[in-house]
Amino acid sequence: MSDPTPQWQHDNEEGVMMNERTWVDALSRPAPVPVGTRIQLVAMPGDPDPIPPGTQGVVTGGNGAQMYVDWECDPPRSLMVAVGVDRWFVVSRDG
Repeated sequence: MSDPTPQWQHDNEEGVMMNERTWVDALSRPAPVPVGTRIQLVAMPGDPDPIPPGTQGVVTGGNGAQMYVDWECDPPRSLMVAVGVDRWFVVSRDG
């Protein structure tokens, strides 16, 4: 049976961190989703001041290592998602 996880969904339950070379290489790749995409956060493991799980936000930029997101929390925040670390899924692709 094929993996039912959509290709755009990021889930890194093992907590695997990118090594330095992989991270530098990822900086030159495009973000996993385009600007304007609405995502919902599942978890930000290891972040000292994480966005609450379940919060939605809109991707405003980024690359293959990090995406910049305007989060719809109280108060509103802008905080990046670490690709390969944080867990999230796409809600809609309005961008």
